[in-house]
Amino acid sequence: MTEATPQPARIPPSSMRRSRFTLALAGVAIVIIYGSLYPFTFSFHPTRHGAVYTLLSTWSQQSSFGDMLANVVLYLPFGFCAVLSFRAALWLRVLAAITAGIALSVCMELCQVHIWVRLPSMADVRSNAAGTLLGAAGGLAFEQIWKGCRGLPVRLKPYLLLLLACWAGYRLFPYEPVVDLHKYWHALEPLLKPQLSAVALLRHMAAWLAVALMLDELLGAALARAVLPVLLLAVLLARVLIDGAVLSASEVAGGVLAVVLWAAWLWRAGSRGRWISCLFVLSLLLQGLEPFHFAVAGQRFGWIPFHGLIEGEPRIAVPSFFEKAFDYGTLLWLLNRCFRLSTSMAIGSALVMTISLVHVYIPSVPAEITDVALLLSMAVVLQLAGARRTHEKLSIANTRR
Repeated sequence: MTEATPQPARIPPSSMRRSRFTLALAGVAIVIIYGSLYPFTFSFHPTRHGAVYTLLSTWSQQSSFGDMLANVVLYLPFGFCAVLSFRAALWLRVLAAITAGIALSVCMELCQVHIWVRLPSMADVRSNAAGTLLGAAGGLAFEQIWKGCRGLPVRLKPYLLLLLACWAGYRLFPYEPVVDLHKYWHALEPLLKPQLSAVALLRHMAAWLAVALMLDELLGAALARAVLPVLLLAVLLARVLIDGAVLSASEVAGGVLAVVLWAAWLWRAGSRGRWISCLFVLSLLLQGLEPFHFAVAGQRFGWIPFHGLIEGEPRIAVPSFFEKAFDYGTLLWLLNRCFRLSTSMAIGSALVMTISLVHVYIPSVPAEITDVALLLSMAVVLQLAGARRTHEKLSIANTRR
């Protein structure tokens, strides 16, 4: 007889708002302030009409889609955490979240008037307000779903939902479906002359297996096996429809292999977490060493966190951020299944820092501290989400559901 898996105690939504989401809100605000005021080169010479007039004079200006999307994404977690961080009437919580988001955005734009490399814009304020509103709506929906899942076999785990959101964020970027038969043909054309890359194949297979393990934690083994192939087909179809997305043979083959491996063996293997962890670590190592062209003279290592993401083109920076957040967040989660969070942080940081230092000798890849900083940030989120050491043997009972 298989021993039943002990279920973790559920945290009431109200207590979670008043503690963990309040801390998360403070962390999000710090990230926004850092990204908005970077590189902190202030010049407080008085402007001709004042900072407020300078900002309001940009009311009619429009920003590019990439800038608008980056600003919306930046304030999404702020609205999400703000609406869940205190107890009050529904309308008051939404109003307070939106007001706080707009106030923070306006303050940052006014400060940018005195930073010579930044351009304040009311278009950014509008995008930030939209991001806060969407985040607040998502927070309220999350709270209702959390309450509705009480007593159901579905387990609502915020950290895993965040990882899945980051995964969808980089797989479905730029989120613009188009009606264009020529585009559809262009997206499918690489499959007619398949060119497989071993590193890319392993990368996609490991990512899909990690997603399968997350679905197993959220839905249970039986439902996860049914959802996984449907999710694969949905993502591939969405990428065919999304502007700029192109399917690759490695992407399709990696997803199919992951579905087959999960359905045929891994879903009932007691050590599936260890196998997936090994594959995921190996894929991160190989991906970090691509294109395997090393220079004798090293480039300069950047010690300023998130420099490349802030200075980069939004159409590149946004999916890159989501991808890295998924990679390092998943790495921590997989390690945390076998080790304490402090040990997982040490192992993950050593791995990511080693890869970043190797980038010094790969000319085509920037070498900077951003990846380590992002991993540590995800570790804080994992701790706020209630990280617990999960022994692999405790998940064996899930295979019998």
